[in-house]
Amino acid sequence: MKKMYYIKWNDACEFDLQDDFNLKDCVQEACGFLVKKDRYNYVLARDFNSINEQYERCLRIPKDYVLEVYELLTISERKQ
Repeated sequence: MKKMYYIKWNDACEFDLQDDFNLKDCVQEACGFLVKKDRYNYVLARDFNSINEQYERCLRIPKDYVLEVYELLTISERKQ
């Protein structure tokens, strides 16, 4: 079973303009398959390769930075 999550967090950012680095927050967001969740991190995969059954384009988000977490949907495995 695969779970799709939406996570919003405040973390380090890259800026195009010098004046932008004075912003108080750097809120980012991502949506993906939950690969792993432990005491310290969420790991989301943006893609799932169904041919070789592997998660791809993974993103580790430290729980200390997380602002919001939503479980969007659960996808059941296909029976072969």
